[in-house]
Amino acid sequence: MKDTEVGGRSEGAHLHIVHLSDSKTTLDLLKDAKHSGAKVTIETCPHYLAFSAEEVPDGDTRFKCSPPIRDAANKENLWEALLDGHIDMLSSDHSPSTPDLKLMEEGNFMKAWGGISSLQFVLPVTWSHGKKYGITLNQLASWWSEKPAELAGQK
Repeated sequence: MKDTEVGGRSEGAHLHIVHLSDSKTTLDLLKDAKHSGAKVTIETCPHYLAFSAEEVPDGDTRFKCSPPIRDAANKENLWEALLDGHIDMLSSDHSPSTPDLKLMEEGNFMKAWGGISSLQFVLPVTWSHGKKYGITLNQLASWWSEKPAELAGQK
């Protein structure tokens, strides 16, 4: 990973990372890129901030998403990166499916649809889990609205 170049600095390109779930190798690489001048923005999703792999019941395909939900230490690191400004914003990654596509009766993660229906939960999930970290409504507004608007050139 040491020789990996992130972004297109010489071309002035802006790289936006969606649905970051890995708070270890990938986040470190992206932090280094940002610190060295690459135009990089990063977002993560509420399910990576609310759940850990250890909490997902065996065969409960409602939690199948891509990238996958990772361990509790990873979840804590994502919160830390969000609070420190290394992760710039949040997005829903809303990818609903009908229960039959989730194959819940089979519990087969390999065959089940890989998406989480999350749009209706983004604010209550990030607010309720974020209270543990002392987040404010202003931070939520920035992560969910202000920063995405800036990225889209709307501010």
